[in-house]
Amino acid sequence: MALSDILTAKQQSVLQSYLHDDWRLMILSGAVRSGKTFIDNWLFLMELRRVSKLAKQSGVRKPLYILAGFSSNSIFTNVIAALNNQFGIDLKPDRHGHFHFMNVEIVQSYTGTDRGVNNIRGMTAMGAYINECSLATESVFQEILQRCSFKGSRIICDTNP
Repeated sequence: MALSDILTAKQQSVLQSYLHDDWRLMILSGAVRSGKTFIDNWLFLMELRRVSKLAKQSGVRKPLYILAGFSSNSIFTNVIAALNNQFGIDLKPDRHGHFHFMNVEIVQSYTGTDRGVNNIRGMTAMGAYINECSLATESVFQEILQRCSFKGSRIICDTNP
């Protein structure tokens, strides 16, 4: 099975950029059903693997990663359930609403209201995935950018134009 059997040409281009380009912020914008979230979910898993390795090399025992979306429902529908459908990965939240995968603690942040900063205030994140970033309040979006202050942190976003 070739990569072209799974990914569109544009998704392959995004994957190549992820693998080979030096970037801090990647924003995918496109029409509804164009495959942005599909490739971003792949990149999210790749980022968790990269962050896990980076944390180990840096001596960080509990690396933190931000998973953000408009609401808990949108995060569940667009990312958590999609990961289960795409890859068979069943992430279950702990008592704080955090997920754990590849030795990375994934902290949810809801971008639909200014209160979304509450879950991430004060943390140092090794990266973030922001689903539907154009719906994010400016204060939460800026807080996520500031929280991703660990050297080598990356932020992946998707949005509709």
